[in-house]
Amino acid sequence: MSVDGTLTLYVSSSSNEANCPYCSHQSDKVHSRYTRTLCDLPAFGKTVQLCFHARKFFCLNAGCKKKTFAEQPGNEIFRYRRRTRRCEVCVHRHGLAMSSPQCSMLLKSMGIKVSGATVLRDLHKMEIPDSSGVKRIGIDDWAFRKGASYGSLIVDLTTRRPIDMLPGRSERDFSEWLAAHKSVWLISRDRATSYSSAAASCAGAVTEVADRFHLIKNLGECVSDIIMRRYEEIRGELGKYNGPEECAANMVVDKRKAYAAQRIKEVKRLQAEGKDIQTTAALLGMAAKTVRKYRKMDADAELEGASKKKAYVNEVKFNEVKRLQSEGKDVRETASMLGMSPNTVVKYRAADSFPVPVRRKAPGLGSHTQYVEEQHGRGVSLNQIYKNLTSTGLVIERTTFYRHFSYLPDGHRGYRSALQKARMEEEWEKGAACSVQKPVTELPPSRQLSNIVMRSVLDKKLSESETALLATLTRMEWLSELHEAARTFRDILKSGCPSRLDAWVEKYRGSSIPRFTTFINGIRRDTVAIKNAVLFKESNGILEGYVNKLKTIKRSMYGRAKLNLLRIKMVRSAFSFN
Repeated sequence: MSVDGTLTLYVSSSSNEANCPYCSHQSDKVHSRYTRTLCDLPAFGKTVQLCFHARKFFCLNAGCKKKTFAEQPGNEIFRYRRRTRRCEVCVHRHGLAMSSPQCSMLLKSMGIKVSGATVLRDLHKMEIPDSSGVKRIGIDDWAFRKGASYGSLIVDLTTRRPIDMLPGRSERDFSEWLAAHKSVWLISRDRATSYSSAAASCAGAVTEVADRFHLIKNLGECVSDIIMRRYEEIRGELGKYNGPEECAANMVVDKRKAYAAQRIKEVKRLQAEGKDIQTTAALLGMAAKTVRKYRKMDADAELEGASKKKAYVNEVKFNEVKRLQSEGKDVRETASMLGMSPNTVVKYRAADSFPVPVRRKAPGLGSHTQYVEEQHGRGVSLNQIYKNLTSTGLVIERTTFYRHFSYLPDGHRGYRSALQKARMEEEWEKGAACSVQKPVTELPPSRQLSNIVMRSVLDKKLSESETALLATLTRMEWLSELHEAARTFRDILKSGCPSRLDAWVEKYRGSSIPRFTTFINGIRRDTVAIKNAVLFKESNGILEGYVNKLKTIKRSMYGRAKLNLLRIKMVRSAFSFN
């Protein structure tokens, strides 16, 4: 019967007998009848409601502690429940996949009326499958609150499913778990010392396997730190600045002042030739008052002012961090006193000199700089140059274009007389001093340099410019040694021959790079697990995926889920319902 979008089905058991659920004795003596209302899965877009005419029977077994019992036909109807089995499965599946309010709204749209609180109660009643016989596991940490509290996720590497979650990542938490799971003989982990200490203190013989991804990640962090600390040395080696004095003093060139110095020299030259102000202004495409001002200025002084040490606001904070570091303050105290991020404090403490920020250039214009300056030197206005570039397919705003080439004066709103254009063309062909000074090519930031080095170590494809840059970098003896050591370490991890690790450690343990020596000392302390990483195929890759899934679950519940609910959602969602 269908009423108001609800399909009602009246059902009853066709059997004349029922088995007592307490003693399994069969009975055909009916005590009474009653009606149960059950919700089933929707059909034909309508809510399905079952009106089940149930019976109570007398238990004819004199030894049974119960005198009556209710019949439970088949396996689709649970005791004391108001939903069929398949409807319960549907609620559980949706409850595991999303938050309880979202699950409630979705199920209501399907025709299953259930509240969010009911969904939560059903989830908390679910039991975690027994994992006492697990043999191969992987473990990794995850954050309740990043930087504040952490837990641990454990995955069975045989079934590739999560089996448990721990409330912390300390040695004690993992040791207690291992004591309850004595069948574990292999543990894949990252470089965390708490997990390795717990495995070492375990009563049974446990094989530890260091995760290869984290080993490469640690190597990349080491390379990045070394390049950041020696960034000034790399800058000098690549010769990206006009001279060694500027490189050593962290000099930058003010393109406006450098160009003005060149124009002052032109004005002085024409003045020495006896040209008056009006003639000079017409020849150089300048205003008469500008010519008058330039006649009184010194070109050498202006050029000296163009090259100066640039002041950065964060450089003051850098000096304060270094001062507090020398006073023995730790990272958190320094960050609190200066109002800085702890990560920035760590970066400043590790650097020998202030890491100069690299200004982002307008995208797409770097490769056109030479063309623009050449055309400008020939007397072509910036407006016309912009039109020429956009006609070739370059997509860029006019304002961005003018801002990028703001160091190139554009005459009087782009106008130049025929005499002026002819003179500029002649002087350009002769290579006269009035041509624009080419801008200094900037060194890529340290993070980009370390990225290029690590991509080369991992045999990833590099562009021609990156290959040329890497060849220049490896001219430095220390960087060549670092690059070769990193490539050898990566090859050892893929070789399947753990004995090569000892020779590698012995070769580079006396390295002249302190930060790399620290990395090697860490390898020495974890040699057994790293050798096992060379021998075994197990890794923490599957754990990284489950940690990302856990983050999604936390966000779907707005970070309010406790450990027990997170454990149920992570462990039970990996199992299918039958």
